[in-house]
Amino acid sequence: MTITESSRRVFISYDRDDIDYARKMFRELKASSYEPWLDCESLLPGQRWESKIEQAMRESHYILALMSTRSSSKRGYVQKEIRKALDLLEEIPEGDIFLIPARIDECEPTHSALRGVQWVDLFPDWEAGVERIIRALKSGGAVPAASISSKRRSQNELVSPMDMKGLNSPIRDRDSGSHGPQRVRILFLGANSLNSPLELDKEVRRIQISLRLAKERDNLELKQEWAVTVDTLMQAMLDESPTIVHFSGHGKESGIILQDEIDEPKVISTDALLDLFKLFKDTVRCVVLNSCYSETQARAIRRYIPYVIGIRSGIPDSAAVAFATGFYKALGAGKDIPFAFELGKTSIRLEGFLDENLLVLL
Repeated sequence: MTITESSRRVFISYDRDDIDYARKMFRELKASSYEPWLDCESLLPGQRWESKIEQAMRESHYILALMSTRSSSKRGYVQKEIRKALDLLEEIPEGDIFLIPARIDECEPTHSALRGVQWVDLFPDWEAGVERIIRALKSGGAVPAASISSKRRSQNELVSPMDMKGLNSPIRDRDSGSHGPQRVRILFLGANSLNSPLELDKEVRRIQISLRLAKERDNLELKQEWAVTVDTLMQAMLDESPTIVHFSGHGKESGIILQDEIDEPKVISTDALLDLFKLFKDTVRCVVLNSCYSETQARAIRRYIPYVIGIRSGIPDSAAVAFATGFYKALGAGKDIPFAFELGKTSIRLEGFLDENLLVLL
């Protein structure tokens, strides 16, 4: 789950036998100006549906679980979705609304943890049930719904105090130097390996929690792209126009390692990365290469990007996670990039790793 632009993304979990109810709920939420995510409506042809579903669950502010006697008694992917939702619920501050179980008929939750979450009945009065769901969404959940309340500024009026060029000034437009009201969009690029897996899920969860609890959370937006290939890297850069690009995965001195179309490792050279960030120099303010032996790439990218973080040699997985935790805690508190970098290194020391100087800020 991440911070998205209007805090209105709702993931709809359902069993295939209840697809008509799921589509009806999709339309109800759309009509109420929410951003529902439903696999049969939101997945594109050719996408890897399982990874996209898990990504959508992480990026949603609410999960609406449609339950029925059919889904409660069946084995299948819907049970996996419920378990994933309950895992995410553990990360949510107590008192925040995140998981909303909605009963289609007289059924009993199969997961004991669901019995501790207040559900809503969509029977015998569907409209009354939908009204209760909308009321719950409007009450604010894991991320405050800034666009819901008329008493708060719209997202377009938000100004971030974080410095991406100077040390203590708001984000500025590179060309004009003016103080433009902007949000900070962080693009997390995850490229794991089947042969040598990293704790990327743990890293992104730590980032999510740091941002969700931050005082500047309304000014921050986290987007994610997983199993990154050359094609999805380019598409994500075009689609998201990120302020900060955070790559997490394996690396070597010759470049960072993505995946090819058959999930085999593919090295992206330093020169290729340089060409990429040259094209996005007007929007990207910081690049974090949280991968081994990435200093060479960081120094090259620095020609076009104001702040770049790289790693001089190999780094333990837990140390990379610790750095990301401290770094984004500081950004969430409105601190500048150099301060955030130092807090990231301090986080490494606090976790018991001695060589925090593996990381370099350029």
